[in-house]
Amino acid sequence: MDMCFQKHLKSIASYYKDMADKQIEDFAIVFERNKEEIKEGIKTIKGTSGFCFEPILNEISKFGQLKRCVRMNGLSGSTYVFDLIVETKMGSIVVKINHGKLWLQDIIQFLTAAYDVSAFDWIIISYPTSNFDFSTYSKNIVEALDVDEAVEKLKGILYEKRESYNLQHNH
Repeated sequence: MDMCFQKHLKSIASYYKDMADKQIEDFAIVFERNKEEIKEGIKTIKGTSGFCFEPILNEISKFGQLKRCVRMNGLSGSTYVFDLIVETKMGSIVVKINHGKLWLQDIIQFLTAAYDVSAFDWIIISYPTSNFDFSTYSKNIVEALDVDEAVEKLKGILYEKRESYNLQHNH
């Protein structure tokens, strides 16, 4: 099980205590995997701890079609794994969800990957952190104390993006 898939399954397991078959089917679609892989993965990570970012994904899902842990090949020939891809009418938005303090090296690596795959746009979300070092440099970077603050800041960013992309609002 790759690290991205494991991170997302831990978030799902901590947010959804008991999952129905329909939810597992929905996750299989978003991960582009089969139901058995999702069930087995959740069984494997049961009891392990992880940080929960499902409220963030719930907010982003209002913006476009989500795919989790997506592998993409860049123009350079390199392969990248993105936490999340949001498909919009304008193009793909790549998303990085970071646990804890964000480092400049992380941003540079992520932006390199985003440009190499010709992403239409990008967003980096980092929490929990009390060091808001990078969010002052770009509206596409969210740094927050907790998941609730991250969701609130993300709402503002997504609202601005809807306006600039001339997209309809999904409520």
